[in-house]
Amino acid sequence: MYAQACQVTFQSSTARRSGWLWSLCFCAMAGLLLQGSISVADEKAKPDHGSETASTTGHGHSEDAHSSQGSTIPSGMIPKPDLMVWSLITFVAFVFLLSKFAWKPLAAGLDQREARIRNDIQEAESARLKAQQLLAEHEARLAKTEETVRELIAEAKRDAEKVRVDLTAAAEADVQTMKKRAVSEIEQARDVALQQLFDTLSTHVMDATSRIVGRSLNSDDHQRLVQEALAELNVRRN
Repeated sequence: MYAQACQVTFQSSTARRSGWLWSLCFCAMAGLLLQGSISVADEKAKPDHGSETASTTGHGHSEDAHSSQGSTIPSGMIPKPDLMVWSLITFVAFVFLLSKFAWKPLAAGLDQREARIRNDIQEAESARLKAQQLLAEHEARLAKTEETVRELIAEAKRDAEKVRVDLTAAAEADVQTMKKRAVSEIEQARDVALQQLFDTLSTHVMDATSRIVGRSLNSDDHQRLVQEALAELNVRRN
């Protein structure tokens, strides 16, 4: 739109230049015609003035007055019809030659300058539109990049949360496993210690009983005494 407006402005300026030239020519021609008409009127008035002067030759006072009035206008300043005609012809020829040989090259040079300026404006407009297009593309790529970065950040947060949950669950499972293993080992160690204690206790009980009773116990008696001791120990422990 801006380039079209500039083109219209240049065309109107060219038309104005042509209009000014022809207006100047017409004004000059009108001035010459007006001057010629005044000269013709003066020429027509001269015979009347001469006849009036001839009719009053007997009156010296009137003749002196008219001669004094005629002497107030210099003879060189009185326009002549033949000079006006030749001046008009010369002016028309000058205008024709000017429009034929001078105005056309001048107008061509001005048109070339206007065309160069118009091309520069069009190139500037094209560059501006291209810059706007590149800016829009850059902004679109930047917006897309920002959206991608936001998605990557959100995905990284989700992955980090998942890893945290998995690590917490794995740590909790390890703790439970270690706890169960420790409890199992403690129970096994306790059972082994109790078994050793029971074995030692049964041996001492058998020896003491043998000394008290005065005889050796058979396997059944030994088994029965051990069971009774274990039962009593369990009752005390509970």
